[in-house]
Amino acid sequence: MSIMRKTKSTSAGDFETRFNEIVHKLRRVQHALSCPSLVDDILQQLEKSMAIPIDLDEEFCLPEKNSDPGFYLFYIKSRDPIRSRCSMQDFEEDWQTQPSQEFQHSPAIIKKRSKNYSDLKKWVPLYLGKGEHVNRRITNHVNMEGGRKTFALKLRARKGSLKAYCLQVRSFTFGGFSGVQIFLQNIEKSLRERVNPVVGRQ
Repeated sequence: MSIMRKTKSTSAGDFETRFNEIVHKLRRVQHALSCPSLVDDILQQLEKSMAIPIDLDEEFCLPEKNSDPGFYLFYIKSRDPIRSRCSMQDFEEDWQTQPSQEFQHSPAIIKKRSKNYSDLKKWVPLYLGKGEHVNRRITNHVNMEGGRKTFALKLRARKGSLKAYCLQVRSFTFGGFSGVQIFLQNIEKSLRERVNPVVGRQ
């Protein structure tokens, strides 16, 4: 015998009121997540984190154990600022030498951001990203083949055109904070405006 659970009926007006209250609360949370102080704190944590060098001649792998949600930031600079290619224009040409068909699911040069840097004599933000499992996502960005449809930097597949550059990555995770994944996108937008990475989707 099935037991039907009785629920209190809700009028259209009551539903609309409750829904608007929820939307209002979410907007307040969204505003709080994009506040300058929070963005500053995350940027400081990224800058304090250990810089992991990336050697494109070797398989790259970060431990997936305890890989929490958070952000990561790839950096790039000229290997030899005096002798090798070090201007931003040089880098833009090198990044775009790959076959467009093979790398259509990969970040492109964002002119409004790259114009902020004249050269790569010092470390320049290359790409900012977020992930539910940061270490796994970083590894994918480095190792993924060029023809794969998953969106990624595919750095090892670009090895031939990136010989003149050094690469490194830093990351920040939220550790044991649960439920933070749903807010990553809002924070990422504010971070991107501050960091100005030279490649991306936007």
